[in-house]
This record gives sequence, C-alpha cells and structure tokens, in this order.
Amino acid sequence: MPWSLRRGGEDGPLRSWLPLGTVDSGVLARVDPAGLVQLEGRNWSLDWWVRAEDRWHHPSMEAAVSQTADGASPVLRTAMRVPGGEVTQRCAAAQVRAGTWSGAGAAVEVTNDSAVPVALVFVLRPYRLDGRG
Repeated sequence: MPWSLRRGGEDGPLRSWLPLGTVDSGVLARVDPAGLVQLEGRNWSLDWWVRAEDRWHHPSMEAAVSQTADGASPVLRTAMRVPGGEVTQRCAAAQVRAGTWSGAGAAVEVTNDSAVPVALVFVLRPYRLDGRG
C-alpha cells in the first residue's frame, strides 16, 4: 500500500503529493514522500524496491527516507539509506522527442550511492495515491 495511505491517515501531512510537470503540459504525475509515482489519469503507480546486502528495502516502509528538490532544477530526489550509503531515485517531467513521436513524459532514474552492489526492482502497483486502482 502507498506510504500516504498507510501512514498518512485521512488528512495527515503524508497525504501531500508533489506534482511533476512541464510549463507546456501542466501536471503529468504526482510523487508521494517515498518516491511512488502516479501518472495523471492512471489507476496504477510505479514503486521501487532495493535489495541491499542485508534485506529488501521498501521506501514506503523505511524510516530513513528523505525527499528534496534536486538543486534549482524541477527534479524531485528521494533518498533511502541502505548499508554502506544510500540509493537515490530522481523523478522529472520533460518534453520528449523519440523518432516521429513527441510529447510530455515523466522520467525515473535510480542511482546506487552505496559502497556495495544492490538489486533494483520497479513495481507496477494497482494503487492510486489516494486508494485502490
């Protein structure tokens, strides 16, 4: 279940989602405090899990998760502590051109800033940020 539903209560502070978008397209997606991404108009969300040397780490269940804007850029950075460092997810929206197609899109990037290798899983979940999909 998304962080905001499990930890935030009906009107709690964790039910605040940060929007991602471009000037041309408006809001394309929203991100919860644990980095779960929901595209506008979709009944599913994209989550990320990390297998470090000790166990699986789920950002929605970890205490050591922080979220900030990445400098002055329109990029949202969610970091999670794992043994030996942290793993960082970055989310952004941009105008995309791929061959003959162009339009607005959301991008998710994960980097391992720890001292050891980790496994990364992207999970499509049947949840919206505010309930079941």
